[in-house]
Amino acid sequence: MKILAGMAHRSTTKIAFLTAIVAASFCVAIADRRAIAGPSCGDGNIAVEQSASGAAATRNAGGKFERLYRTWHRQSETIRYSSNTNDYIALPAYRGIVDLGQAALPFLEKKLVRDRDGDFMLARAVVEICGWDRQAFASDSEQGFRDKILRKLKGSQ
Repeated sequence: MKILAGMAHRSTTKIAFLTAIVAASFCVAIADRRAIAGPSCGDGNIAVEQSASGAAATRNAGGKFERLYRTWHRQSETIRYSSNTNDYIALPAYRGIVDLGQAALPFLEKKLVRDRDGDFMLARAVVEICGWDRQAFASDSEQGFRDKILRKLKGSQ
């Protein structure tokens, strides 16, 4: 009888140990997926599946984003004396950035943090991509608006 009780204990211990390993692996996988996925528009419930083809798509989006970003800056030179943000966000390259959709969010976040030249205007692209209410981020300056958008992006990871 004692032998059977000892075997049952070992079996329960093995099951508990294996359960802990599976649970820890699951937690690591979720954390890795969030780290790879980058910022999202959602409240944290949007999961971005990252496979080998997903990683390639992210690299492609990164290259496309950078080309559009550089083009937008070149196009902006033609209207550099305009103080109307709408003139800048109506430029074709800016519209191309918005058309990238959520794939552009990690790159937009990096540009917003760095804030070179007129990059603060990219905050409007984030709002448009995510479908957020622009008035929810109202501020007395475009830079203040950008800061609120960055806080929202960081909070949704």
